[in-house]
Order: sequence, then C-alpha cells, then structure tokens
Amino acid sequence: MSVTIGIDCGITGAIGVVKHGKELVCLHSMPVFRQVKSAKVVLAVDGAGLARMLRDIVTEQSMEHIEVVVEKTSAMPGQGVSSTYSMGHSRGVVEGVVQTLGLPMTLISPSIWKRQMGFNSDKEYVRGQMQMLFPNADLRRKKDHDKAEAIALALWLHKTKFA
Repeated sequence: MSVTIGIDCGITGAIGVVKHGKELVCLHSMPVFRQVKSAKVVLAVDGAGLARMLRDIVTEQSMEHIEVVVEKTSAMPGQGVSSTYSMGHSRGVVEGVVQTLGLPMTLISPSIWKRQMGFNSDKEYVRGQMQMLFPNADLRRKKDHDKAEAIALALWLHKTKFA
C-alpha cells in the first residue's frame, strides 16, 4: 500500500501524511527557525528540522511505499520582492531535503491539484472539506488552512498515483 506526504511550502506551511488515501497519519506545521537579517528577526524553513521529521515518518512507515508531493509555488501579481524570495527559498529548502532523503517527489501547481480535487482558490473551503474528512485533525482555526492544504495535497497524490 502507500503513504503519501503532502507539503505546503513556506514558513506557515505544513506537512500532511496520509496512509492508503484514507487515514491521516500525522500533521505538522513547517519547522522554522529565527534568523537575523539587517537587524531584523525573520523566520526561515528549518531544513534540518524538516529532514528529521521526514526521516521519522519514513522510519514509522517503513513497510509502506512512500511518495511526496510538494506544492509548486510561484510569484503572484502584486506580491513583494521579499515575500517572493522567501517563498522561493522555502520551496528550494523543501525540495533539497526531499531529494537528499531519496524520496520520490512530484511537484504540482496549486491551480492544477485544486481543480483536479474539485476545489477553487478558497482556502477556507479546502479547510472545511479536510475537517469533514478528518474530524480529529487540528484544523479548527482559520489559520490552519496550510495544514488542510497539506492533507489535500497528500490525498491528491494518492488519487493520481495509487487509486
């Protein structure tokens, strides 16, 4: 059978792990660390923390086939240079960690996976749908939409590769 890991990149991103397309194994916020840039403290994705997290998941699910899907983020109109760079850096760290661990990885743009899952750009709708599918998941707050999208990404990967 299969375990699919959905990763919503970014410092507010998340990692969702789904087994056999129906069991939520775990759900984590993206590990981050603080760094000083130009006398200002900013957050960045913690690659070492992500690697530890993914290794633990692989160890716990050692008897399963594991694949990862990473949301292929890109610059959006009106988005600032700083936030565009931050998102690109985060995605690069995530991709590097997944590749270093030798895990099969799929990159997918948000518009494609959401359309194929019957979603639109409304993050609240995705959160509501994932809350209904996995009532024990901690998705009660509006800001948990990244966690919900990580789960939905894992479900998309299962649906397209294993269903």
